[in-house]
Amino acid sequence: MGIVGGNLAEIGANEGSLKATGGMAVTTGSETGSAAVSLEAAVTKATGDLVTRFEQLAADMNAEIKRASMQLQGTDWKGNSREQAIAIEANLKGKVANVLATSTAALNDEKRAFCDRAGALVSEVNDRFNKVMADIDREYDALANAAKQTMQNFEAADQTIRMG
Repeated sequence: MGIVGGNLAEIGANEGSLKATGGMAVTTGSETGSAAVSLEAAVTKATGDLVTRFEQLAADMNAEIKRASMQLQGTDWKGNSREQAIAIEANLKGKVANVLATSTAALNDEKRAFCDRAGALVSEVNDRFNKVMADIDREYDALANAAKQTMQNFEAADQTIRMG
């Protein structure tokens, strides 16, 4: 236990705490950037899943339209009404394809916009936030070094007093 004011062990422990706190600032910046990248990957996967679901719904609708058309084709029904019903089938298929294309395009547009925002967040984290966190780390490191120097100075003073 030192003679000069202050508990040297506590000052030494503060050095470690200060360095650890600065390190946490840097880690926080890295984790934030990783989270933004993970978010973008999750949105990409979810979008792909939704497009697959849209395509499956369209395929199911087209199969049902085709089934109804085949039934219609197999009847003895003749004339203009029958031809109009067959034309309706082709029209329905076109509308299903149009809705699928429109929905998929809108979903992909939203995905791109979201991914652009996520990318901007990653850039912001990588540029500004990480710089600030690195600055904080340097300041805490300087503070830790000052605490260490203070402890060393107190130890030297203790040695001088003991020898004197």
